[in-house]
Amino acid sequence: MITKHHTKIYCLINEQEAQSTTDFIEGYRNCLYDNGITFNPLYVQSVTQDYSINSSILMGLTAPICFNESIATTLYHQATQKNLDVPRDLSIIALVDHQTSNSLSSHIATINTRLYQFGQYLAQDIIMEIERLQLSQDILLDEYTVSYAENIHLPSSKIVPKLLVVGSINMDTLIHVSEIPSTGITSIAQSSKNVIGGKGANQAVGIARLGLHVSLLGRVGRDQEGMLLYDLLLKEKVNLEHLIFDDSSGSGRAYVFVLPNGESSITVFLGANRNLSSKDINLHKNAFEHIEYCLLQTELSTDLVLYAAAYSKQFGVKTVLKPSNIQLTNLELLQYIDYFIPNEKEAERISGGLSSLEDQATYFRNLGVKTVIITLGEKGCYLQNSENSLYFGAMKFPVVDTTGAADAFISVFTSSLARGINLIKAIKIASYAGSFSITREGAQPGMLDKEAYENLLDNIDHMITVSSRNENQCIGL
Repeated sequence: MITKHHTKIYCLINEQEAQSTTDFIEGYRNCLYDNGITFNPLYVQSVTQDYSINSSILMGLTAPICFNESIATTLYHQATQKNLDVPRDLSIIALVDHQTSNSLSSHIATINTRLYQFGQYLAQDIIMEIERLQLSQDILLDEYTVSYAENIHLPSSKIVPKLLVVGSINMDTLIHVSEIPSTGITSIAQSSKNVIGGKGANQAVGIARLGLHVSLLGRVGRDQEGMLLYDLLLKEKVNLEHLIFDDSSGSGRAYVFVLPNGESSITVFLGANRNLSSKDINLHKNAFEHIEYCLLQTELSTDLVLYAAAYSKQFGVKTVLKPSNIQLTNLELLQYIDYFIPNEKEAERISGGLSSLEDQATYFRNLGVKTVIITLGEKGCYLQNSENSLYFGAMKFPVVDTTGAADAFISVFTSSLARGINLIKAIKIASYAGSFSITREGAQPGMLDKEAYENLLDNIDHMITVSSRNENQCIGL
């Protein structure tokens, strides 16, 4: 287990056999010590006579070693009931004797204690002592070996897909209004509050909540908002080693006017985001190493996004682009984009006014994009690549706030691809995520967590329609 980089290794013993497990625990402690791992007494757990196990130990556990096969079998069944995959999420080793056959050999590794052989050794030792003969060293036991060692996997922290978001980070002010303010008119807001925002931050949080490793490359001011943004992103488990504190500009801000129907209008002050440059990308070269996807948005300058996309390709990284404003001043960028995800208005404007979704997507693909997904709000989305031209429906949820629906879609879509899920299913899950996100106020509160995402995997195929024609179908829950 240690050679597979596990450090959260529990020792599970039978409380009825406490005396016989003393040496077992001591060996466990010594092994940890020899490998530089601190012994934690909380990691030694006793199970009851009926082999019931406190399910709380499954939280954070990656590699338990069980005193016998009964404990291991019970743990296996409890883990699967918690939707954990054994051995992908949990690598279990059980001690067994020579007569035990591992009924879960496709899931659990075993170590044969060879008690019968050890008994033979002791009996012969006694006989030799009585007859005053020297015990042959050839009778000594061989080294213990692990059977079904293929069931010991790397911990998820070592194999989880890694993604990078290069994008904006803002402090959003949500302002609820009855109508968008007009020139010369003073309007009264019903309420307002500050939340973390910016498409870069939103997408990074959406990915982190699904349990994937995501880094965020961006800038915040060295001000109160910047420190708050840092703390909030850190709590969301976003890797911030590539976050830059800007000494010359304050943190970015966005003012989001939310109408009663949930639609919104956004005004953005870029602040420190404006200073993110190609020099920053060069200085943080290691951010692009060993990642699978890089997510980009054009809230930053098109030239910077172009540089980041081309830079990603030097490392063989797949790129995802959300054009977050109508203008896309340098179409050369699209030749470096694997997944281009505009909304209806953006697709029409950037394509020069082409009216049909099919023509718009073809236009973008002719410029070098591999896959085009045009999001259609409550109507779903349209996919076009070299193999498919398909329309996807959407779920029907009550609208509270549409802010961040595209970020929810993109974070779930990219995370699904990174996990090895096929394109069609990834779009279905993303369509659900985008629809669900509008049921909460703000961009991030409505984003799926890992548990909700996992629950969707087996059911999503029956929830979202797919058609070769634009039927604009929605399905209610």
